[in-house]
Amino acid sequence: MRSNRRIYWLSIPLIGIFAFLYYQNTYTEFQPVLLSGESYKNIHGDSIFYQKLKIVFDYNNVQYKIDKEGKPLIKRSLNNDAELIFNYTQKALDTQWLSSHEKK
Repeated sequence: MRSNRRIYWLSIPLIGIFAFLYYQNTYTEFQPVLLSGESYKNIHGDSIFYQKLKIVFDYNNVQYKIDKEGKPLIKRSLNNDAELIFNYTQKALDTQWLSSHEKK
């Protein structure tokens, strides 16, 4: 009986850790943001923006997938970092940065 309790109490944290890691490594839709005052505001991205964003992702070695609608999906752990998302959005909108980093 005692060993069953021990296994039970050891399995709870392991299941929690597994669930957390699984959640952080799932892919979610990239939501572009811009700085509005002191907060970040979601903006709408179109297919041209997403094509430019792929250049930014490739340059920064970001793992991403493309869904059926052509929208990029990135890991949830990256998508939770608003400043990083803002930086990626800025680079995708910056024509000078894009022209200097496009693969020739």
